[in-house]
Amino acid sequence: MNIKIANRLVELRKKNGLSQEQLAEQLGLSRQAVSKWERAEASPDTDNLICLAKIYGISLDELLADDESIDDIRRNVKEQQKEKGFEFNGEDCEVHISNDGIHVKDDDGNTVHITSKDGIVVTSKDGEEKKPKNVVLGAISGLTVFAVVISYLIIGFTVPFGFANFWPLFLLIAIVPTFVEAIQKRKFTHFAYPVLVTCVYCFLGMLLGLWHPYWVLFLTIPVYYIIFDPIDKLIHKEEKND
Repeated sequence: MNIKIANRLVELRKKNGLSQEQLAEQLGLSRQAVSKWERAEASPDTDNLICLAKIYGISLDELLADDESIDDIRRNVKEQQKEKGFEFNGEDCEVHISNDGIHVKDDDGNTVHITSKDGIVVTSKDGEEKKPKNVVLGAISGLTVFAVVISYLIIGFTVPFGFANFWPLFLLIAIVPTFVEAIQKRKFTHFAYPVLVTCVYCFLGMLLGLWHPYWVLFLTIPVYYIIFDPIDKLIHKEEKND
């Protein structure tokens, strides 16, 4: 909306002795909707413009009186649409969709932000931010547990000494989800590499009897973190700079 019209809406409301809450009640809208009009962040639709004109006892021409040219109006509308994206004001919430993501705010002040950079972030009215549990990661964790238990039972009943030799399968419950999480967060150090080394070493020892010299695998654990910890810090330092 044109800032001049927005200022006129403020003047007319105050001239008629109405607060934003009182005007919103007459229009059947939320106070936030009226506030957005007066900040030029949104525009009232045709029905609301007609109601405003009747409330203030003026014509639509008087309500929208402006000296801008048609070209200027079109240009301003395009710029606002490009900048703000799509906006919807419901009875209980406001939805804003633009290039930077989807943002939802309810009447209690709670917000939900969905962006490619931060994922889903829920902010309470007190300003406390919480990221909801990753649904994909939760599903993978659940499937891993199910697959490991079924595999262990099948191997245990079909392979000699299966229960005794294949218990390291349960270490996959920690290995698989942390591998996925490391990819999602682009942090190599989130991967449970020590658990992977333990799993491999146990299988080599129990199935092939290679306890020695394969204990040297554990020496790769500090090397892993020495290499990838600086890489993680470098990656996320560049993200912050962006």
